[in-house]
This record gives sequence, structure tokens and C-alpha cells, in this order.
Amino acid sequence: MYNYYLNDMIIESVSCVPKDKDYVVINRCGSDKPFFRDLPETIRNKCIEIPIKETLASKLATKATPYVDNPNCVIILCDNSIGVEGFKISQTKLAAEFKRKETGASNEIRLDIPYILAWSIKYYLRRPEDIYMTFGSSKFWRSQHLVDLRFKKGFAVNRNMVIGSGNSAVTCMMFENKPDNTSNTCLLDVLEYKGGKLNKSVEGILLKKTHTSIECGYDNRKFKYDCLYNTFCNPDGTEYIPVKETSHNAIYNPNILGFISPEPSVLHDGCVNKFSLTSRPILTKRGFYLREDNFLEKLPIFVASACMNSTWKMTDTKSLSWDGNGAYVEDKNFLKKCLLFSLLSKDNHCMPFKDRFGNVVNSALYALGWKTLTTAMGFSDFNDYEKRILTEWEGVKIIIANNPKTKTLVPTNKIFSGYHAAIIAKQCNYTSILTTLEQYLEEYKKAELIPLLEKHLLIA
Repeated sequence: MYNYYLNDMIIESVSCVPKDKDYVVINRCGSDKPFFRDLPETIRNKCIEIPIKETLASKLATKATPYVDNPNCVIILCDNSIGVEGFKISQTKLAAEFKRKETGASNEIRLDIPYILAWSIKYYLRRPEDIYMTFGSSKFWRSQHLVDLRFKKGFAVNRNMVIGSGNSAVTCMMFENKPDNTSNTCLLDVLEYKGGKLNKSVEGILLKKTHTSIECGYDNRKFKYDCLYNTFCNPDGTEYIPVKETSHNAIYNPNILGFISPEPSVLHDGCVNKFSLTSRPILTKRGFYLREDNFLEKLPIFVASACMNSTWKMTDTKSLSWDGNGAYVEDKNFLKKCLLFSLLSKDNHCMPFKDRFGNVVNSALYALGWKTLTTAMGFSDFNDYEKRILTEWEGVKIIIANNPKTKTLVPTNKIFSGYHAAIIAKQCNYTSILTTLEQYLEEYKKAELIPLLEKHLLIA
């Protein structure tokens, strides 16, 4: 159904070719889905397909070399990453080149095929007249810093319409191989299936260009009394038990409240959109310790991650960003909102546990967090949304503390979090007590947090 719009973009790109030049349309996924289908025969005769294995074998596929080397031939490069998302490559010339040249590349970089495709377009597009079309997630385009190319047009559809599963945005975008420093946004049409027909939605998606990775906001300080203590967490907050010796190291310091790290499922350095907040580090070299002297300033990184996927239109069209360079720290009201959400969100997996050495790993985040929220900021500073959430939370705590099913699971210090409450309720088959609180938090996220996260350029 969306093929009509894809074909229309290819036809438009062909119409941009100067009359005194030839052209070729290169599909680097080796499939006629979704490119090339139902195109006019005159254009199909100018199309070549490069199978993915051939694409990855070298910097420039042999089949494409005569066209790319011809100064009188305009290259219209089409990449379809839908079918290869999540697939990795290892021992190919292109992979080796990527790892050698990519700034800051390390063994932790996952060589996912869509990133390699986006990174390697420079070997195909050599002249200003060349055109690039990409069909997939916009995160691949962002991650390889293609934001300076001149955007022509594009559209977004729900992934469900493309492959029958998932609930995120798939984008088709067309760029000219020319620099563009005049615009910081790309306006995409939205295609939605209604009444048996595929139509453009009245409202489009404004996709913002991002220039600075969220990882620039990490706290990389080292402290005098940091000491080695190799206890790790799974993303769900439980202890990770290594099955073999690891080269990763973790530290302990009384000023550490938790650890914020990209979840293992995220892909590339420039495209981290999902963070975990746990008591101890996840087994990764990426991330940072949440310290008691600046935890208020760093929690918004986690909160932005937790707010990323509210709707399918937001998923994979929004990106975490450090373009605001941390200026949000002056907005105390914003910091308060992030703290409240962090303490009650089930996405915060920072919880106490007894590790394999017999030591109890406590998280001081909640004790310090609740103290900061209720004393330093004061209940009178909360708006109606926040008062409603806090009132509901007090009710949940009372139920958990007094119910025979749950009271034995309450921490001895009586201080716990929304995530801890959810675990207790689940263990006792009593999850209904959190239904209203979760509803209030979801409303709060959409009405109060996301607008400020976008204002401060943490979500772009």
C-alpha cells in the first residue's frame, strides 16, 4: 500500500537528474521489496540490485563501480534496512573499514548491518547531484551523522503496516548529497490506514536533527575512595552472576547511588535511546555512576529514556540528545519532576539485593531522593498532577504495609520505590493496587515531562 509513495519518491528523484547526465538507481538490499516495485519500465531498466553479501564484502560493490566512477552518471542510492535490522557482520572488508575509521570505535560497537549501510554511503555518493533514499528507522540516519545532508521529502508509517509486527515508526527519507545548514528539522508525512485506505494524516512528524550524543552528558569523574568491587546487575535490577571470568570492572564508593547505562539491546554509540538505572553496573564499559552530589542533574538522562516510546509515531523518530549541553540544570522545577518520576517509575530498576558474596547491596537513591523531594522542595511546590500522584502513592504504601500478603516483603527501613512495589504486588498476585498510580504516571509523563524534555533538547 505504501509502495505508491515509495515509487513516487523514486520518480521524483529521477526527475531531478540534469538532462545532460545519465543515472542509475542502486538498491543495496538485493530485493524488490519495497523498492523498484511497480516503477515505470524506463526507470526499472536503470535499476540494479546489489545483494547484501556483495554490499558488505567491500567498500564499493563491483557491480556499482562503473556507475560510481562515471562523472556523467547520477547515483540514486536506495537502502532498505527493514529486512536486516538486528543482523550483525564481523569479518568483511567493509566491517573492518568501519571499525578502523569510526571515531572512538571499540570492540563493543555492534556491527549491525543498517549502521554499516548508512556509514558507507560516502563510497557511492561522490557528487552533489547524487541522491540518497533510506527506508527503515531514522536512528540509522542520525547515528551516522547524516543530518547535514539536504532533506527533500519523506514519510512515516507504522511498522505493523510494513512487516505485520512491531509498533514503531518506519521512515522513508530522501536526501540530496549537498550540505544543508539552514534547517534543523525534517517534516515527514504520516501515512495511516483508515476506512480501508491508506491516506496522509493531517499532522506530520517533525523530525529534529541531532548533533550531540546523549553520552556526552555522562559523569566520568573518578574519586579518591573509589575501590574495586565486581558486583554487577542485570537490566531488571537483579544480580548478574558471571558464568566466566570477565575483564569488566565495577567500583564501590559510599557516594554512589546507582548506575545508568545503555541497555544491551541498544545498537550504536550515536543512537542510545534506552537506559537502565540499576544499583550496580550492567556488564558493560558504557554508562556512568549516579553520585549523591549530582544525582538530580543526571536523572533526567534516565527519565528521557523512559519517556521515549509513548506512541508509535515517537518510537524511532525521536532521539535522545545532548544538544542542550545540560542547561536544564537551572530549571529546578524540571529537576523535581524528574526526581518524582524516577522514584515511582517501574522503569527504575535500582533495588537492594544480597549479592553472591553475602553482602547486601543497598541503593541510597530512594532514601536520599524522598528526603530531597519532601524536605528541600516542599509539598506546597507540587502541582495538582503531582499531589494526586503522591496521594495515590501513600495509599499504595499503606495497603502494602498492612496487607498480610505483602507486609512481610516491605524493606526494614520502610523506604521503597514504584518498581519495588510492583515486584511485591506481582509476587502476591496483587498488581491491581498499582493500576491507578501507573495511569497517573503515564498522564504525568505525557503532559508534564515530555514537553520539558523536548524543550531542554534531551529528546529531539
